[in-house]
Amino acid sequence: MANKPGLLVTGATGFVGRHLIALGCSRFDIVATGLGPKPDWLPENVAWHAADLLDRISVSALPDDLPFVIHLASETVPAKFANYDPLLDSVEMTLNLCRHLR
Repeated sequence: MANKPGLLVTGATGFVGRHLIALGCSRFDIVATGLGPKPDWLPENVAWHAADLLDRISVSALPDDLPFVIHLASETVPAKFANYDPLLDSVEMTLNLCRHLR
């Protein structure tokens, strides 16, 4: 498929992100993001950007011209939801992405 549309996947190293990337590689030019170095399992044709979505400067290094975004970055450990901090972080990550991507 020539000229595939671009897709940004946040939280790419999580359970859903891994499967989404495996399924989407043939249909999209994928840019994956997460914390830390590029994972060994990531296909060669997927671009990797290590980014902390809570940090606007880190988010500003991501491409801003991709037509599709699947935002999967979030806290997933139930014990951490004893207070509202994970929910507030999720909102802040989403806002940082929206400000960057417009």
